[in-house]
Amino acid sequence: MKYVALILKSARRSKRRTILTIVSVALAVFLFASLRAVLDGFNAAADASSSTRIITLRSTSMIFNMPTSHADTIRSVAGVRDLAWANWFGGIYKDPNNFFANIAIDAESYLRLYPEIRLPDDQRRAFLEDRTGCILGEGLAKRFKFKVGDTFVLKPGIPYYGTQDYNFTVRGIYTSDGAFVSMFGNLNLLLGSIALAVVITTLFVAGNTMAMSVRERTTELAVMRTLGFPSGTIFGLVAGEGVLMSVVGGAIGVVLARLVINPNILSGGGFIPALSMSGPNTIIAFGLSGGIGIVAGLIPATMASRLKIVDALRKVA
Repeated sequence: MKYVALILKSARRSKRRTILTIVSVALAVFLFASLRAVLDGFNAAADASSSTRIITLRSTSMIFNMPTSHADTIRSVAGVRDLAWANWFGGIYKDPNNFFANIAIDAESYLRLYPEIRLPDDQRRAFLEDRTGCILGEGLAKRFKFKVGDTFVLKPGIPYYGTQDYNFTVRGIYTSDGAFVSMFGNLNLLLGSIALAVVITTLFVAGNTMAMSVRERTTELAVMRTLGFPSGTIFGLVAGEGVLMSVVGGAIGVVLARLVINPNILSGGGFIPALSMSGPNTIIAFGLSGGIGIVAGLIPATMASRLKIVDALRKVA
């Protein structure tokens, strides 16, 4: 601990560079933690959804109905136990900027096939009995401050459904484990690749910063070796500086991620799962920042510890 003051002094040598390095690590940790939270949320929702459901779309477009005659044919296929249908409605609430997914369904069969949609019994009955009734995800209800019994109007957003406005009554507000998650594809590969690219880029930035710092302090390091500082101490001072900046940046990134990745802020109302920062992800993200500091400072610290006094002074002269 007696060398902490020297590490802090070295970090303050170029305040702008130190701050930029801390910010870059903070952003990298924030992005990594956020992507991990997204992956965990979608994976948990995918695990909760059924793997025995098959969704069939009309080749023309998802907004057009499948021929109703296909229903009996599908039911006759071996292994098919139930069938429901739904259509993307594309309705507009007041303004096109108020976009949200709205789907017309065969209520009874659809709710039967999607038990993930959790709805109180009284609200379920009211929805099934009202042809103008609708149910909303809790996120959407919070967004527009809807409550059970409210009425609203959707304008047709797709010409196929005509020009007449549609009146709806909110008959229920449901919670869900994410019934649509399995349709998003291989998110592990996509988001994992992005996270890896972010970490590698930040690693190079931090490593370059430490290398520049060592080059600028060649004279100082030579004098320290002359005064009797062993090479191991020099190594520790340079590596410690890198770890310090990375850990500070990591702490900032983790705090920012926990504030932003919050289910009260990010909620898809059942269309996407609620996202939050778990304890393990917090530990991993913070550990990542320390790892970045160690790896980034390894080569510059090794170079500094092996610096020969005569060569260093000759280079300065």
